[in-house]
Amino acid sequence: MGCGVSRGTIAIEPPADHYPDLDPSDGELIDPAVQLRLQLLASYLPRTLVQSYLQSNTPPSQVQIETMEIAILFIDISGFTSLTESMSALGAAGVEEVTKHVNGYFSKLIDRVHIHNGDVLKFAGDALLCMFSGKEEVSVLTMRAAQCGLDIQTDLRLYKANDVTLTLHIGIAAGQVHSLLVGGVDNCWEWLVTGSCLRQLDTAVEASKEGEVVASKEAWDLLRDRCLGENRNKALSNWHILAIKDPLPRLETAPLSLHPRIEPALRCHLQKGVQVNLDTTYYIAELRTITVLFINLKSLSLDPKKRRVSLVCRGSTVLQDEPHIKIHRALTTMQTVLFELGGLVRQFLVDDKGTVLIGVFGVHGAKHEDDPVRGIRAALDIHASLNALLIPNSIGVTTGTAFCGNVGSSVRQEYAMVGDIVNLSARLMKAAGLGILCDFRTYKECKSSFAFNALPRITVKGKSNPIQVFKPSIIFPKSMLWEKLCHSVIAKVKSVHGRDAQKKVVDQALSSGAGVLLFEGDIGMGKSLMLDYIQLAAGRRGIRCLRGNAEPVDREVVLKIWKQVFYQLFGLHRLPRQPRPLQAQRVMEAMSPEWSKKAHLLNTVMDLELGDSEGEEVWEMTMEMLSDQLRYRLKDDKFVVILDNCQWCDSNSWDLILYAAEKLKDICIIAVGYRYSPEIEDPIRALKQLSKESMHHLPLLRLNEEDSTHVVTDFIKAKEIPMVLVQAIVNKAQGNPFFAEQLVHHLRENKMFTIAFDRCIVAPSVDINSLQLPDSIQGLMVSRIDRLSPTDKLILKVAAVIGTGFQRKVLEAVLPPEIGRGYLDGQLYNLISAKMIREVSSKKRDDRRYVFHHTAIQEVLYQLMLFSQKRALHKAVAEYYELTKTPVYTILANHWLCSLELGGDFTSESMETVRKIIDYCQKLSRQAKKPSARHDACAILEKTFSVIASTRPSEDDVETHAAALTTIRQAKQELMASKKAPAKKKTGTPTTPSASPRARKGLTNSSLQSSGKGPPATPPTKGSKAARPPTGL
Repeated sequence: MGCGVSRGTIAIEPPADHYPDLDPSDGELIDPAVQLRLQLLASYLPRTLVQSYLQSNTPPSQVQIETMEIAILFIDISGFTSLTESMSALGAAGVEEVTKHVNGYFSKLIDRVHIHNGDVLKFAGDALLCMFSGKEEVSVLTMRAAQCGLDIQTDLRLYKANDVTLTLHIGIAAGQVHSLLVGGVDNCWEWLVTGSCLRQLDTAVEASKEGEVVASKEAWDLLRDRCLGENRNKALSNWHILAIKDPLPRLETAPLSLHPRIEPALRCHLQKGVQVNLDTTYYIAELRTITVLFINLKSLSLDPKKRRVSLVCRGSTVLQDEPHIKIHRALTTMQTVLFELGGLVRQFLVDDKGTVLIGVFGVHGAKHEDDPVRGIRAALDIHASLNALLIPNSIGVTTGTAFCGNVGSSVRQEYAMVGDIVNLSARLMKAAGLGILCDFRTYKECKSSFAFNALPRITVKGKSNPIQVFKPSIIFPKSMLWEKLCHSVIAKVKSVHGRDAQKKVVDQALSSGAGVLLFEGDIGMGKSLMLDYIQLAAGRRGIRCLRGNAEPVDREVVLKIWKQVFYQLFGLHRLPRQPRPLQAQRVMEAMSPEWSKKAHLLNTVMDLELGDSEGEEVWEMTMEMLSDQLRYRLKDDKFVVILDNCQWCDSNSWDLILYAAEKLKDICIIAVGYRYSPEIEDPIRALKQLSKESMHHLPLLRLNEEDSTHVVTDFIKAKEIPMVLVQAIVNKAQGNPFFAEQLVHHLRENKMFTIAFDRCIVAPSVDINSLQLPDSIQGLMVSRIDRLSPTDKLILKVAAVIGTGFQRKVLEAVLPPEIGRGYLDGQLYNLISAKMIREVSSKKRDDRRYVFHHTAIQEVLYQLMLFSQKRALHKAVAEYYELTKTPVYTILANHWLCSLELGGDFTSESMETVRKIIDYCQKLSRQAKKPSARHDACAILEKTFSVIASTRPSEDDVETHAAALTTIRQAKQELMASKKAPAKKKTGTPTTPSASPRARKGLTNSSLQSSGKGPPATPPTKGSKAARPPTGL
């Protein structure tokens, strides 16, 4: 029997003379980079489709259909559902762990399929749909499929994934199929293989047991003369293949010779998110919050007797009753709905579930602040449109975190989503009957926009307990209330809104000239704005202000925030270009006489060579000297010390804040702005225990509606503003002024309103009543990040691993090789212009330092990255610091700690990392100028112990794993013992180098813990949580 290919628009095999355009005699040379890009593009498509484009040389422009006889091999992996459920407790780390095993198993299976000259047609969830086609007779193709299946079951039938064993069920079918080229909306085409051959898989795969290869009746009729088997199902005549009597020689897949002319055709089949990230495919993989739609088209198949036709998509009369036209119309209908709402088509295939389309919102190129709402709207529109085409359908919709990236191998891969929510969407599609079902999270996100019916809990595969499901019905009508509220308001704002109580306390403190003011607030609550108010109000009263601002990039720099204060104190901030010796002379002349012999103590806060050290000096004396200089220089004048972003201060800076607050509280004002974190709980508690008369804790809470309205109108900057627009922003910002500001920028950047003649005019196409705004600052940041180019986005991701602040030279050293170093300055300038980062130091080119424009940007970027990506980059950063011999021991220890593989296997490399962490913790504890260094080192070791304890050693590494835990425990005990040892006394100085206001007040960490009022024995360290960005690095 011949292969029976009806020659038409799509050819299955290349001509015998093989691509004459690629003949070396033509003298045409293809750039190696272009060749690599073509190979990458081709890896996303079935080989058969790529071959057809090599012959036709033109991108698709019309509906096409081919009839051919092939063999199908369906490899179904069992156990992934159990693996997914067991790893769900690890959250995002579990999703990545599942994906690692998916790709590990798929890679081996794909290699084995190619060895037998097979072609991976589709990745169907946790299954592979493979086809064997070509010039050989269908009986030979079926034999190759059978040999491939038995070979796989012999060598790869078991795969160990953590505590779950994965197994295989393999089905074989043979016969006639139709290959369809359909779609074309926005030049996005789908290649679909369907027909009676695939319908045979329903019973063949179901009849197979673990480790078996089962052939359908049609496939067994072609195999019976050359194979041994047993009838598995007499009614359906499925046969279990036991052995092959007369095997065929292997015909391994030969590599394709690709030509640039086919690139436009290949790109027509790729999602936009893949196309724009081709140069950074490793970093295309992310953990994202997405909304997934599984759409099953029931009773949609092709009549095998239909002849081949070729029809133009638009402008032609088509026969409505031809099945392939019905498939085309169904796909274009779904594409149109998804694309108009900003979604993507992940896949359109025929497998054991029938004809299924997978749509997605939230991946790169389809991210919005209201993805669940868009998903439900798409489901309702698609359901109604398909019903109008007389196509019964069922739809499942879910929302949650999933791995979004490439699955497979470098030879054959697809961009896919992997995670529990993807599996659940498929289960809900199956349970929906002829309707729509969604999960609880989607319902929760959309209940204000749609009406839902809560249905009884159902049991689905992969869930141990019944789950709650909901059925969306209608879209709520537009509210008439906002239309009644629509009127113009005159924007009258003050410099600070909603902080009257705080401003009253500030004014009282400025009048008395003394006190400690603590401004505590979350991201965007206006801490810096309140400190600006203090500086302005103090200036009006003639009170001198000294201001320091902490940057995360300098967290390891001792007393960095105080350096700014002391440079201002001695007037050196006005003489930045003056030679250092002249600056030192100015300081010596200005300081108090009794401390002139100890001038070198000022070296801790000033980069000047002020005398020589006279032996070992203790920290207490340094703090006393610094506070006395403040008192002496300002004498009887009132002054204010303003310290902003103190959550980034090093431990020494906090010690000096405490010391100055206690010694100078009656003669000056110290204003501290900070965002709470467990690392600063001790000094904050100590500050609050100062006398109530001098200490004022001023938390900055969310603004009320009236104050929020003033903030929004101030940001819009117009005299007449539609109140309905203001109300929409106020409702979404929920009292956070920074969020309100960013929402205004978001609307302005998307041209949803304009300002003309001091009037705010909403765009005609914008319906404010149904306007969907981001639900959080984080969601807004993701939208802004997705608008960047792939290269800029990759640079930001690498920078996010380095920390909230980063040096240019470190960034350049750890960037992936595909990023051109010569263009880095230009790309950093673009990111500054986009207000993603800002430059904080511009001395020499390599020493330039940057910080993220807002911590929310860095946090979102860090959350998007996979754990494997973050671990690799943390390791690269640590190796850079080691190579350059930079003594930043806390940074080194934390980067190595982050590089440990959480939840993975313990290896000899893990032991080497543990040794590095211990070494840097020991060096950190010996830093004389850091009185709390031992506490920080012990905290890092404690976290390292918990990380290693959570890993799984292999059988060969059990003893090494136990030794690592013992080594960490001993190292911590040694550090604690050295901490308790009495220090040598020195005449005229305190008895312990680490004495501080906390110690002298009896507020040491140990006493706090024993009293039950302090932090836990192991406070969180920087980068201690896998999903938390390294803010302190």
